[in-house]
Amino acid sequence: MSSEAYRVGHKSPDRPQAAEPAGNIWAWWLAILLALYYALSVVDRVIVVHMVDLIKHDLSITDFELSLVFGPAFGITYAVFSYPWGWAADRFQRRWIMFLAVAGWSLATVGTGFARSFEELIAWRVLLGVAEAAIAPTALSMLTDRLPANRLATALGIYNTGPKTGATLAYVLAGLAIAWATSIAAGDAPFFGHRKTWQLVMFMIGAPGFVLAFLIWTVKEPARRAGQSEISATVEGTDATTFLAFLRANARLVIPFVAAFSLAGAAALALTTWTPAFIVRTYGWSPIQYGPWMGAVSAVGGFSVVIKGAVVDWIYSRGHRDAAMQFYSWLLFLFLPLGGLSFFAPTPYVFFVCFLFLSAIAISGFLYAMASIHLFTPQQFRGQMLGLLMVVYPLVSSLFGPTLTAGLTDFVFQDQAKLGWSLAIVTTGCMAVTLILLRYVLRLLARTAKADINNDIKPAIEVATSPGRVV
Repeated sequence: MSSEAYRVGHKSPDRPQAAEPAGNIWAWWLAILLALYYALSVVDRVIVVHMVDLIKHDLSITDFELSLVFGPAFGITYAVFSYPWGWAADRFQRRWIMFLAVAGWSLATVGTGFARSFEELIAWRVLLGVAEAAIAPTALSMLTDRLPANRLATALGIYNTGPKTGATLAYVLAGLAIAWATSIAAGDAPFFGHRKTWQLVMFMIGAPGFVLAFLIWTVKEPARRAGQSEISATVEGTDATTFLAFLRANARLVIPFVAAFSLAGAAALALTTWTPAFIVRTYGWSPIQYGPWMGAVSAVGGFSVVIKGAVVDWIYSRGHRDAAMQFYSWLLFLFLPLGGLSFFAPTPYVFFVCFLFLSAIAISGFLYAMASIHLFTPQQFRGQMLGLLMVVYPLVSSLFGPTLTAGLTDFVFQDQAKLGWSLAIVTTGCMAVTLILLRYVLRLLARTAKADINNDIKPAIEVATSPGRVV
C-alpha cells in the first residue's frame, strides 16, 4: 500500500461543519459530574484491596486466587467491553448508558458483599468490569459534543481528576468504613442481617451509587455535532483495512510503544493492588492507621500532575517535540532504584515518602502514552490507535501486575511476609523493560525524522502534542 494511504488530508469545503457548542455553566457541571462518576468507579474498584486478609480468611482463598479477582477478572472484562461501549456511545443516548453503567457497577460492588466463594467473587468482579468499561468512551463522547474546542482540554482535565480523587477517597473511606463495620459485624446489620466486616464495607461503599446515578438526568443529552468524527483523508480501502496496513508498516515502532506503556500499567496496578496488604503484613498497620497517610500520598501525587505538566511544557518550548515520552523516560530512571529499595524501608514513614514518588511516577503513565500517540500516528488513525492501546493496556497490566506479584509470593517465596520482595521484583522489572522500550522508540523516531525515511511519520512528529495538552 502506498504512503498516500496514510496521509492526512483536509476537510472538504462542501462538508457541513457543526456549530461550536456553548461552554456554559451546564457544560462545566457535566465535566464535574463525569469526574465524580470516574472517582466513584475507582472507589468501587479498589476498595477490596484494603480488605485482602479479611476476605482471604473468610473465604479460605489464596493470594493468587485473590489476584485473579483483582486483575484478570476485571481487567480482561474491561478490555473486551471497552469497544462495544464506545460503539454504543456513538449510536444511543449517552445519558442512559451512563446511568446504566453507574447503577451496574454499584450493583456489582454491593453484590460482592453477598459473595460466599471464590467463584462468586469472580462473577461480581466481571460485572464490575463490564459496567466500568462504559465510562471512558461515554464521557469522552459527551464532553467532545458539549464543549467548544478551545475549552475541551480544560474539561478533560477536570474529568481526569477522577482517578486520584477516587484513590484518595478509597484510602480514607476504607479505614472509616472498616472501623464502623467492625463495630456492628457481631450483630445484625440493618437490611442485610448477619454479615462479615468486609461484606458490610462493600454494602456501604456500593449503595450510594444507586442514588448518584440519577444525577446524570440533571444534564441534557449533548447534541451530536454533524461531521465531527469525519476525516476526509486520502486513503485506500476501508478504515480498518488501512489501519491494519499502517500497523504492519510501522510494527517495529507500534509494538514496543504499546508494550512499554502496558508494562508500566502492570507496575502501577501491582502497586495499587498489593501496597495496602504489604503495609498490613510488614508494619502491622490497620486500614484506619494507614488510610490517612495513603490518602495524603494520593492527593499529593494528583497535584504533582500539574507540576509535571509545566515541566513538559517547558521542555516542549525548548524544541523537543517528544517532550512527554522523553520526560517519562527520565522519571523511570528515578523509579528503578526507589522501586528496588522502597519495600525494604525500616519504618512505614520512610516507606510512605518513597511510595509518594513511586506512585506519582507510575500511576500517570497512561497519560504520557495518550500524549505520545500523536508522535507517530496520522490523524485518521489516532482514535483507533488509542482504542488498540486501551485493549492491550488493561490485559497486560492485569495479568502481569497483581497476578504475577501474587504468583511470586505464593509459588516462589511461599511466604506471605515476602510480599515486599514480590512487589519490588515486579515493579522494577516491568519499569526497567518499559524504559528500554521507550528509549528504543525515541531513538527510532529521532532517526526516522532525521533521515526523512517515512513521509508519514515525519509530519506526525512535526505536529506533536501542543504545549499545555500533556499532564
